[in-house]
Amino acid sequence: MISLHSLTKVFGQQIAVDRLSLEIPAGQIVGLLGPNGAGKSTTLKMLTGMLAPTSGTATICGYDLQQDSIEVKKRVGFVPDSGAVFESLTGLEYLEMIAALYGTFPQAPHASASASSSPSSISASTFLRTNCWAPIPKACAARS
Repeated sequence: MISLHSLTKVFGQQIAVDRLSLEIPAGQIVGLLGPNGAGKSTTLKMLTGMLAPTSGTATICGYDLQQDSIEVKKRVGFVPDSGAVFESLTGLEYLEMIAALYGTFPQAPHASASASSSPSSISASTFLRTNCWAPIPKACAARS
C-alpha cells in the first residue's frame, strides 16, 4: 500500500507538488498523467527517497518514507527518466549494483561469518527470483 498525506515539494518560490494526498491499495496499478511540470517525476522521486519532501508524509508497505527510507528502498524499484541507468551494464548487473549499494542481498545459508561482508554471496538471479519479482501484496505482507 502507498499512502500520501499532504505531500509537498517546493523549489525556491516554485511549488512542484502541492499537498498531494492519496491511497493506493496493495496490488493496484496506477499511472500518473499530466503535462510537463505537473509534478509527476518529482512525486516519484520523493516516493523513492531520491528527493526529500518539503512537507507531508508518505508510507509504503507501512514504512514511513522519512524514518524508514532503507526499508522503503528495499521494496521499491524505480528507473528515473534521466541517464541514471548506466548503458554499459545489463539490467541484471544494474540491479546487482543497486542491491549491493543498499545492502539488500541476503547472505547464502552456507556463507561463513568471515564472508558475511560480501553482498554477492548468492547469485543475482537467485536473489531476484526470490525477492524482487513478487507481487505487491506479498512484498507488503510483513507489514499488513
